[in-house]
Amino acid sequence: AMAVEEEEEVKPQERRAVRGRGNGSAAMDSARYPAESGVFEKLRAAEATSSRDAALRSVEGWILFVRGVHEEAQEEDVMDAFGEDAQVKDLHMNLDRRTGFVKGYALVEFEAFEDAKSAMERLDGQEILGSTIHVDWAFRKEAKAGDRHVSGRRGTRSNRR
Repeated sequence: AMAVEEEEEVKPQERRAVRGRGNGSAAMDSARYPAESGVFEKLRAAEATSSRDAALRSVEGWILFVRGVHEEAQEEDVMDAFGEDAQVKDLHMNLDRRTGFVKGYALVEFEAFEDAKSAMERLDGQEILGSTIHVDWAFRKEAKAGDRHVSGRRGTRSNRR
């Protein structure tokens, strides 16, 4: 005669919580994260991208974000393109540590707004080393939409209670 063991039914509320490192099935629990991966809020572009109203000056100067930079581009290539008719103050091109190639973007800094604006208008959509680049302001003022109230300061601890 064979002994048949009966399995005990485990109720969900009696389950023991197991602390993990976030890479188990609990990390992908659909109740915890109801949205699908890759669903993000979209930001609206400012109406006039080249106007002083849309751009925001950083502490250092007027910075342009350049994307689509060829992976084998050198700083000289980007500097030559942007420094044609404007005074470039600084240039940052981050490299991929693993490959040693450019990550595909650059930050170009100008002292004068007009230099940055003319460089952006002249080079947006142009090619450097056969790769089409897209140029826009690195820092922009938030769109003045009526759907969201934006305050310069949040409340202090005392009035959040």
